[in-house]
Amino acid sequence: MNSERLAAWLPRFSLLAVLALVGCGGGGHQIRGVVLEGTSPEVLIVSSNDPRLKNVGIAGAIVDIWVDPDEPRPKQLQPTRTDDSGNFAVASNAPGAGMLEYQLSVLARAAGHQSVEENVPMPGGNKRLLIVLAPGRDKHQSSRDLLGETMRMKEQIEKQ
Repeated sequence: MNSERLAAWLPRFSLLAVLALVGCGGGGHQIRGVVLEGTSPEVLIVSSNDPRLKNVGIAGAIVDIWVDPDEPRPKQLQPTRTDDSGNFAVASNAPGAGMLEYQLSVLARAAGHQSVEENVPMPGGNKRLLIVLAPGRDKHQSSRDLLGETMRMKEQIEKQ
């Protein structure tokens, strides 16, 4: 290939490479949602125009998300806190996020509320997470508490 043809071909190749990265999740898909107070803790996937998303939510709630929770090494996304209105956004750098199907484990907690942990599909671009926390004392033990789980197993074995 002569240098003139190479010079003409290289910018096109670079543009294709960038487009491929953006199309495969390199563009930075964000998982967005709101944490609200309600009567029963739950995690829902709703349309981005669901009117409940406009309700003022719980400020300062912590949202932890893991991608592919059933895999041996699930990927934890950056934990985040909700803003003053209860809204949050978490960047997902999973390849093809927003277009490919991924399973998420979502754990949300806030002071004075029962936490919730549920597995849900990753919401696409026009979907949001609606997380409901009920008032009360938090009795939840995360399935990710390996040390606590190991100690409980030890206690059960010693009782036998």
